[in-house]
Amino acid sequence: MDKPPDYFPASKTTTIKDIARVLDVSVAAVSHTLSGAGKGTTRVSPEKAALIRETALRMNYRRSMGAVELRTQAVRRVGVVVEKFLAGYPMMVKMNALIGLQEYLLHHGLAIDILQEDVSLERRDEVPEYIRTKNHAALAFYSRSTAADALLIRRCEEHRIPWVLMDGASGQSGTVALDEHRAGHIAAGHLLELGHRRIAYVGYDLERVIHVVEGRLVEPELGGGEVGPAESPSGLSPPRAGTALKPSSIHDAEILRLKRMISGPASNGLKTTQKSDLTRYRGFEDAMRSSGLPVLAFSWVPNSPEVPVWRNRAVDLETPALRARFVEFVERNRPTALVCHNDAFAWTVIQLLRQTGRDVPHDVSVVGMNNLAATNFSSPELTTVTLHYSDLGLHAGQLLLSRLENGPHPGETRLIPPGLHRRESTRRID
Repeated sequence: MDKPPDYFPASKTTTIKDIARVLDVSVAAVSHTLSGAGKGTTRVSPEKAALIRETALRMNYRRSMGAVELRTQAVRRVGVVVEKFLAGYPMMVKMNALIGLQEYLLHHGLAIDILQEDVSLERRDEVPEYIRTKNHAALAFYSRSTAADALLIRRCEEHRIPWVLMDGASGQSGTVALDEHRAGHIAAGHLLELGHRRIAYVGYDLERVIHVVEGRLVEPELGGGEVGPAESPSGLSPPRAGTALKPSSIHDAEILRLKRMISGPASNGLKTTQKSDLTRYRGFEDAMRSSGLPVLAFSWVPNSPEVPVWRNRAVDLETPALRARFVEFVERNRPTALVCHNDAFAWTVIQLLRQTGRDVPHDVSVVGMNNLAATNFSSPELTTVTLHYSDLGLHAGQLLLSRLENGPHPGETRLIPPGLHRRESTRRID
């Protein structure tokens, strides 16, 4: 048989004998392929091995890792390195990617260990224990920041450990990433198709991460507005055309420091949350500018600079100061629609709009991102852009297995496309 059958019953647990019978191959060939064994008398062609793996995946085959350990006294393990203190909303979202990665690797005889990242950017000469001891056949890094990513990848290369980067900077070899630029573009495009022309993006610390860096500053006391040129400090590239606003009160030196941090090779300091917000905003901005429309943006900035980076900042949106800033932004700019960085922001924004007497979607349409399960049960049900985190894990597993078996190939990178779920929080306007 040269292709897997289209249908498999799910009435019983699949065994390697079932797979061998369906494909009309030997049990030894199936066992050799799915165990990842590199020794023995059985030889399986690459084409047949790929067919066996695909069939096992479609038949929902689960390998008994306990049996493997009893028989071989060892099991190939992959370390999955995640950020310390990963909790709350970020953990809720990233868990789907970790499950997708685990499911794929288990299908191919690989167990995973979740490891806490312990890299110190202040002590760059140190080698993390999980790299130094080489207890894992390969490592998958769930991006924390471009600085940490670059350091860990360099250490893996030095110790000749296969690796893959999940949700890192797109375009980097060995990376599987979500197409977050496309996500922002899709959200804006959906609202444009519905007739909206004054659409605002609601994100994290956009004033510092975007407007300050490019010299397109927002008024800090208002927290948002139309993006336009300001009195650019020395060294910044000329801003794009737009309506001038007062320059920010942030000192020029801070602006230049942030510019160096986010642009070019020095972008190693950009954290994953900042990168995500920046990329989604870029997609939104491109869609608005290509339509010849003004770009509106509101930046949630916690009052306390001591807020930990791992904390779900959506909690901070309900402080009186932030609520007042948001109401001021809406009253001044009169957007008919809002694109929110994630679903948690969208839910909070809907609550704040209601407190100002505005109905969603009658007065203002709202789009979220991530498509969390609860979006089906919100009131109104939230229109949102799906970022396929489970596919992120699946493709990371595929790339990692390819690197284990064949070594790295220059330019290998994967970008996972998003999708739109239309629900009740958006509507067409005249």
